[in-house]
Amino acid sequence: LLRYFMYALVKFFSWFPGVKAINEKWCLYYYDKKITSAIMENNKFAILDSAAHFDILLLMRTLKCNNGYLVVWNTLSGKQVKNFLRSFKSSNVFSYSQTDCEKYGFIKINDFFLIDYPKISMPIKYDFYFLGRDKGRSEMLFDFADLLEGNYKYRFDILGKKRKNKANGIYYMKKYTPFEEYLNNVFQSQCLVDFSASGNITFRTIEAMIFGKKYITNIADIATCDLYNENNILIVNEKTSLNEIAKFLAKPLVEIPYSTKIKYDFY
Repeated sequence: LLRYFMYALVKFFSWFPGVKAINEKWCLYYYDKKITSAIMENNKFAILDSAAHFDILLLMRTLKCNNGYLVVWNTLSGKQVKNFLRSFKSSNVFSYSQTDCEKYGFIKINDFFLIDYPKISMPIKYDFYFLGRDKGRSEMLFDFADLLEGNYKYRFDILGKKRKNKANGIYYMKKYTPFEEYLNNVFQSQCLVDFSASGNITFRTIEAMIFGKKYITNIADIATCDLYNENNILIVNEKTSLNEIAKFLAKPLVEIPYSTKIKYDFY
């Protein structure tokens, strides 16, 4: 009910001056200044994140959405399609979900980042780090944690309902971690972990590439991507051993060419 009430207010007040400033405030709540600036500079481009509903509503009311573009970061429910996408032509909507693309006629897209985002050199605190929603990842993270326990230091931050586990490095969160805090954990980690059922390249994939981090994933198709290098990325499954992980971590990190990185840039 609160969401519908807010939507009605936005529709009513959208023509008032200062709406862009309000939208920027909402963006800053979920992202940092650099990313918010990139989003706000492109006045025909909007991102729909499950974490940020109202800022997208504000964007949609202030832009000529039929001539704009929307990137959807998550699989949509029927209500979200009705509330958020009716101002956009389906041919102007990009999605990471193959299912949504087939169902609604969206255009399939992989993730992206600001590839020139500044990297901060910090002492390594974790061998492995993950942060994200549960989305069915818990069991995979539990199994991987069992493999690492006593051999490597890891931190897996899961946003979702707490589940029983014996792993020391798994933490459940009730609210979103500030972006700056998340990045500090990334900078203090040797390897980013990314388990997914969708098979998509994610933020973590791009972050590992641009911040010079090792990357472990269960996404087998990543071996066909131009950013793949066996020194940098290890594709794991239920048969992966500690010896394989140790050999992977010992390999020197290979710098990915800028000509490849630029393909995943926001702009």
